[in-house]
Amino acid sequence: MKKSILLVEDDAVIAWAGQKKLEALGYKVITAHDGKTALDIIFNSRAAVEIILMDIDLGRGMSGINTAHEILSKKDIPIIFLSSFEDHQIIGQLESVSSYGYIVKSSSSAVLESSINMACRLHSARLKTSRQLEAMQNISRATLSLAAIQNEDEMFDLLGKVLGTLIKDTVILIDRLSPDRRQIYIHAIYGLEKTLLGNIAGIIGFNPSERKVPVSEYYIKNLQKTKLEIFKNGLAEYSRDALPPGSARLLEKLLSINAVYSMGLLKDRDLLGSVNFFCRHEAVIEEPEIIETMINIFSASLHRLQSDKLLEKSEQRFRELFNSMTSAFALHEMIFDENGQPADYRFLSVNPAFEKMTGLKAADITDQRVSRILPRIESFWIKTYGRVVITGEPSHFEHYSCGLEKYYEVTAYRPAAGQFACIFNDITERKKMQSELEDGEERSRILMNHLSAGVIVINPENNIIEQINPFAARLFGQPAEKIIGHECHKFLCPAEKGKCPVINLVQKIDNEERIMLAADGREIPVMKSVSKIQINGREKLLETFVDISLQKKAEEEIRVSRKLIEDELVRKEQSIHKAQILQRNLNPRELPVLPGIDICALYLPCEELGGDFFSITQAGSRLLVICGDCTGHGIEASMYATLLKSLADRYLNLLAEGRPGSFLKAVNCAALSYHIDDSFPVMFAACIEKEKFIYANANYPLPYLKQGNSISQLIKTGGMHIGFSADTVYEEKYFTLLPGSSLYIFSDAFLEIKSHTGNFIAEEKIITIFDSLPLPAEKFFPELIKRLSAVTKLPLDDDATLVALNFHNPVKKTFCVHTEKDLKDVYTEIESIITSFGYTEKDRQPALVSLQEMVLNALTHGNRGEETKFAEITAEIDAAKIVFSVKDQGDGFNPAAVPDPCDIERLKNLIAAGNVKIYTHGRGILMTRLYMNEVSYNEKGNNVRIVKNRTRPEVFSPEDYRALPLQTQSTETGIINTENSVIISDHYYPDSRDVAGILGRAVRMQKNYQKLSIICPNLHVHQLFSMLNFDKIAELQVAP
Repeated sequence: MKKSILLVEDDAVIAWAGQKKLEALGYKVITAHDGKTALDIIFNSRAAVEIILMDIDLGRGMSGINTAHEILSKKDIPIIFLSSFEDHQIIGQLESVSSYGYIVKSSSSAVLESSINMACRLHSARLKTSRQLEAMQNISRATLSLAAIQNEDEMFDLLGKVLGTLIKDTVILIDRLSPDRRQIYIHAIYGLEKTLLGNIAGIIGFNPSERKVPVSEYYIKNLQKTKLEIFKNGLAEYSRDALPPGSARLLEKLLSINAVYSMGLLKDRDLLGSVNFFCRHEAVIEEPEIIETMINIFSASLHRLQSDKLLEKSEQRFRELFNSMTSAFALHEMIFDENGQPADYRFLSVNPAFEKMTGLKAADITDQRVSRILPRIESFWIKTYGRVVITGEPSHFEHYSCGLEKYYEVTAYRPAAGQFACIFNDITERKKMQSELEDGEERSRILMNHLSAGVIVINPENNIIEQINPFAARLFGQPAEKIIGHECHKFLCPAEKGKCPVINLVQKIDNEERIMLAADGREIPVMKSVSKIQINGREKLLETFVDISLQKKAEEEIRVSRKLIEDELVRKEQSIHKAQILQRNLNPRELPVLPGIDICALYLPCEELGGDFFSITQAGSRLLVICGDCTGHGIEASMYATLLKSLADRYLNLLAEGRPGSFLKAVNCAALSYHIDDSFPVMFAACIEKEKFIYANANYPLPYLKQGNSISQLIKTGGMHIGFSADTVYEEKYFTLLPGSSLYIFSDAFLEIKSHTGNFIAEEKIITIFDSLPLPAEKFFPELIKRLSAVTKLPLDDDATLVALNFHNPVKKTFCVHTEKDLKDVYTEIESIITSFGYTEKDRQPALVSLQEMVLNALTHGNRGEETKFAEITAEIDAAKIVFSVKDQGDGFNPAAVPDPCDIERLKNLIAAGNVKIYTHGRGILMTRLYMNEVSYNEKGNNVRIVKNRTRPEVFSPEDYRALPLQTQSTETGIINTENSVIISDHYYPDSRDVAGILGRAVRMQKNYQKLSIICPNLHVHQLFSMLNFDKIAELQVAP
């Protein structure tokens, strides 16, 4: 591409003509009409001017020569002067200016172009000469500086600076060898402004201490080049490896690099580093010979510096090694006799370890003969060292020195003719330890051979048996030599290869029972331990074990014997358990129901068989009560109780006749006929008819009677234990029962209760506990158990029996209600009366729900909701049944006309139609018939009578004392709703509103393709939902 020319001409016409002529020759032309404008273009504009055509005479203002002086004082640009005349005076004026020729303005284009080309060549030659001179001066200065530098970093920095002055507009990257001579890393980047260098360093992650490349890879790619070579494809491949991924391309783009030159820093093929030139514009480096000369001088200086340092370090290491050696070192000169045989030797040099190990000081022995220093020296030493000097063959041996009284391990060699050097160590302690070790090994061998336990050593690397003692070999059944060398897997050990408990499964075996295989295939039980040990620096497994075959055999015999004993105990326990069940079956499970007496009974069995029994039976209008207790515990007491119960049943007719004394007399005589020795049972018998209570007693604990606020023991009657004497007469006593009174009959187990401290609890305190408890059985007995467990341990030491009789007059009351709101107080009062008669939730709940349903029917349907009318409720309650009569003031109705409440499809249609008033009614009569024993209407249909017979009470006899104290059932949370289910409590009886709510929910869920689960443990409630056909819209479950 042609040059850019600045044409300075004051004549506009000549300037225009000259511009056209130059442009025709292909030059880019900028014009200026005076010197000031020319200076402004050169110094202040962005125009790149490469050559100037300057008119000498520029008219007014600065002349062309003055303008040239001003330009050349600051920039080196070739200038050719123009003039209209060929005048020697004008040409003389140009001598003061460094011009590149003179052209007459009228010259032809060829002359003009030739002059411009000549000026450019002259300018380039001048620049080159100047650069070469500067380079040679820099090289000379650098060579002098290199000789004085003793630091590699400074030497590399000097190289970068010198190269930076030799090559312009170029980035120089210098690599150098790492201190371990195994890696190349970037030392520095030169030729960039500090700001740009900082940016590039951040972009490419430049960190001299981290950007490393293996030497072998680097050398193969680049360092075979000893001269500057150009890489046509951008950055050199090795430089890409030295920079982070992508950084090389980024560096090329950022610096507008056109070519990369590289040269290895080598000295006699010894790797030192490399120099890399990243050229921005031209793909040619001028004066490569000068640069290569500089690099070669640097390489030689660097190699010299490194060699000097290596030599210095080597000498330093040798000195440090010589002085810090733990082994003794000595250099000697051998002395021969007249026959040429070794006769003596002289000490030349020794190290500090020699002095310490021998006790001989270097100052005392240097240049002295050994025969003078150690007069008692043995001939062995001189002969051995002489053989080394004569033959030149090194010698290594251990020997005792009589002169120094120590053992030494010696290595001797010949460093030069007539000389020998030796390196030796004091092994006196080692020899002593070796001797002790040999003695110990002998003792260990003797011990292993006579041990009554097996010892095996195994190599964990290959599972090979390396050592086995005689006991283990005998146990295995083969000689030791036939066992050693085998793998232990499937040979001595039953484990599969690769599944060794210690090596593969990393288990710890410490005194554990394991199996050892014998040669004949038998499995021998052993008690085994495995530990890791070190033998000669190698890890081994030490297995120790003892044969436990006899022990296992004895254990098996013991196990069999124990099993026989345990089985026998189980059989006996089962027999006792069956006897307990039979004994407890002697007692009634359910109690009779009489109108005037609330009867409840508690039986607490002990852990052993006992002798307690009781009987509560009904004979017409009479209640017969018998309580008996045989002496002691166990099978004998149980047998006597069974006998006594059978005798009591035999003569029960006497008690039914109201003659308890005769009853006891008959039982006593019959018991004597069975020859019962040393066992005298006690018995209490009573007959109750209406208000009359008649009883007789055979030394059974007298019952307590509570009347009003007082409690006292019954009057004692005459009579001895059952079976004591045939002449015994049993006196009868009787008294009149008052309404509200209570009678407590209990066995002696309650009188023998011990506290947690072991002291007996007074009888008065037990009676106080009875008297302070609520009367209904469902609360009385759980609370009693709770209080007993607070003062003593349950179960008691003996069977415990308690019979509580509460005497009542029947209650009859009438109530009037106008609205459902009035029913609340009436309902509460009636519930209190029912509870006082001892009715449980099982009877109380259905009776009260049925009463509520009948009263609501009377108010809503009979009276049609008219509050001026009322419903009359009559309640008749005794201990046997609950009777309610509900009469309304309406016109009556026919119960048979009520729509079928079991028509589920009809109810679903009512729900779908939103007819809440109809679908929530119509189930009360059905529910009442299910809950009550009798339901009857008068002929008009406005008076209904419902009856609930009392369920026969059960004898309270808890089996699991850990579940006590028991909690009474609460009906406050009778229905529990969950996401997809309804749970109805055991003692809760839902009313018609509850049923309607469950019905509506079930229908809605069915509409959404879901199914409601109705869970109820009460069979009556489950039967109700079944009768109402709820199983068609829900899932009915009977919960346990």
